[in-house]
Amino acid sequence: MKEDLFFASLGNGVTVWDRNRQEFGDAKIVAHINRERKVSIQDKYLSKEAVKIIREFAKKRNVRMSVSQPEFVMLRPLGVTEKELERVRKQYTKIASEDIRVIAMEFSDDIYAFGSELACLKLAKHFAGKDLRIRHSNKDVWMFVIFENLNI
Repeated sequence: MKEDLFFASLGNGVTVWDRNRQEFGDAKIVAHINRERKVSIQDKYLSKEAVKIIREFAKKRNVRMSVSQPEFVMLRPLGVTEKELERVRKQYTKIASEDIRVIAMEFSDDIYAFGSELACLKLAKHFAGKDLRIRHSNKDVWMFVIFENLNI
């Protein structure tokens, strides 16, 4: 492959550059993947291999702004349907109404819950085996996050 592809976000999906070619003093933009994972090829001279790599990236990769900002999702996450999110919301409501106080919300297609350390630990136990994280937000509030690849 003659191209050296670079994938990054400018805030509206993922932009793809070819670092081997210059345009206006910068790497040439050759494609764009929008939030809904639709690929727009902007360079008719891209090799078939490069186009295949871009389409595979759009089809199979989940992209976040950065490791320190996992809540900023650049492409619609794979594997999540509105029906699955609704099921998670109902489970949070059921768990929260039993014996723990928690505020749950969807943010960037992940599910967040804010509450005490005990509440978050109970949620973690309930959702064991899922891609999740618990972290201390501030003095009294803990945050529990279930990421997008849910198989509930």
